[in-house]
Amino acid sequence: MNGRRLRPTPAAAILPLFLLLADLSAVPVRSETPAQSDQIPSSTVSQARVINLAEMKEILAQKHPENLTLVNFWATWCDPCVEEMPDLVKLADKYKGKGLIFLSISADHPDDLKERVQPFVEKMNMSFPVYVVGAEQPDDLIKAVDTEWQGSLPATFLYDRQGTKLKVWYEKVTFQQLDQEIEKYLSLLKR
Repeated sequence: MNGRRLRPTPAAAILPLFLLLADLSAVPVRSETPAQSDQIPSSTVSQARVINLAEMKEILAQKHPENLTLVNFWATWCDPCVEEMPDLVKLADKYKGKGLIFLSISADHPDDLKERVQPFVEKMNMSFPVYVVGAEQPDDLIKAVDTEWQGSLPATFLYDRQGTKLKVWYEKVTFQQLDQEIEKYLSLLKR
């Protein structure tokens, strides 16, 4: 697997979910701001918000009868996540209003929403919904999403109109990989 594991250490077992999910000292937080020309064009930057596990389950359970749904789990401290985000923003912009709903769930700690998550959302010009999930146990989140997921980041899930999982990437994914799968499934839906 190319991504980082999200398993907590025993000493961190009483901390909130996403603090448990990462060894924050292993990967530095990126704080540099790119030049304006380096930013990814987008129409409206999202406001990230904290949700609880029940709200996340509700969001993921929603059926979208006319759209595929792509859900990406990431974190500001995860280098592969940061590296893939420009492709995800480009993909979300390409398919906006064309049959794809994109959701982004950050594995950052909810307390880092203002200092880390929202500045990153703005830096990347993320125009899709961005959530930070606060929960007590990391396994609860992992099981709620996919019982086969071991908790690595980044992780990306593609769902059909009824919420059935079509494809999963438990590692960094490229624009081309996602574009190919989305085009394939959108063309099947048009038949």
